[in-house]
Amino acid sequence: MVSCGPGRPQGPVYRKIAGQAGPYGYEVVYAGDTTDYAPSIDSIFALIHATFSPEVEGSVVWKFNRFDRTDTLYCFEDSLYLFGTVYDLTKDISVKTQGYLDPTIGPLQQAWAKNPQGPDLDSLYAFMGFTESLIDMIEKTDSAGRYRETQLRKADPRMRLDFGKLPYAYGLDMVRSFLQDNDLVDFRLVLDDIVLCQGFADNPLSVFPLTTESDSVRVLNRAGAFRDAEDKKRLMDPAYGYPVSADDENSIEALYVLTEGAALAEGYSRAFMIMNVSGINDFYLQHPEAPVEVLVIYKPEGQWDKAVTQGFEQAIIHKTAPEEEVP
Repeated sequence: MVSCGPGRPQGPVYRKIAGQAGPYGYEVVYAGDTTDYAPSIDSIFALIHATFSPEVEGSVVWKFNRFDRTDTLYCFEDSLYLFGTVYDLTKDISVKTQGYLDPTIGPLQQAWAKNPQGPDLDSLYAFMGFTESLIDMIEKTDSAGRYRETQLRKADPRMRLDFGKLPYAYGLDMVRSFLQDNDLVDFRLVLDDIVLCQGFADNPLSVFPLTTESDSVRVLNRAGAFRDAEDKKRLMDPAYGYPVSADDENSIEALYVLTEGAALAEGYSRAFMIMNVSGINDFYLQHPEAPVEVLVIYKPEGQWDKAVTQGFEQAIIHKTAPEEEVP
């Protein structure tokens, strides 16, 4: 027997794809389109990996790290302005956070791994620091203003670059632009502990849990990065040269950042985790216009506390009902 009643209402059509972005896994969920965009998204992350990975032979970073001359410049083609964009974005965050985002601290991390009792910091600081006195980038153009080449200068042949996860987060921003160019308006992108949501207003796909009680945060048309105390074990303080986990004054247990893009969220969350609460407070005093919202859960002297910006507070959803099912 066949029912003659009305058919069951159909919800939006979702498509989920997943893949690998260098060492990080990614997931993309989008609505209203059944096209398989995985090959295009994979090509974006492959370009990021081939440009920025210190382990990929022939990458820009790999070649720069092995460039041992200080009397001349390391020159390469960056016609897509990919390296230049990530470099400038990193530099901007580094300047605004008093140097706490530093892609030159790789040798410091390696030195601590070899000598847990503490390396010779003075000798390391001779070639560490994301400052123009140690490293500089110039994008050369011809007389007509057309791009010609990018030049990198290092003051010491031992200097190394490692942008970490930030270039892959920028790849997430590139994926957002790609999907928007293909007329998608509702999608969620996840890379490790970074999320970027476009559209999905009033939809559980843009809601992510917080560690505080049962609250969640809505990441709507922006990106979020989430860190916990485990991250401190992998972070180095470029100002003092010690692992962040060895800093008794750093009482941060969890940190959440909301901002315009994934690369910004990754960069600021990394710097904020090193800066501690007092440093984050100083950042906002110096940059009240910064479009960066943050929630910090910390434990000073054994007592739980939190600090939150107004914009982040407005994005928090205080749950009073069971969670909706997420596809």
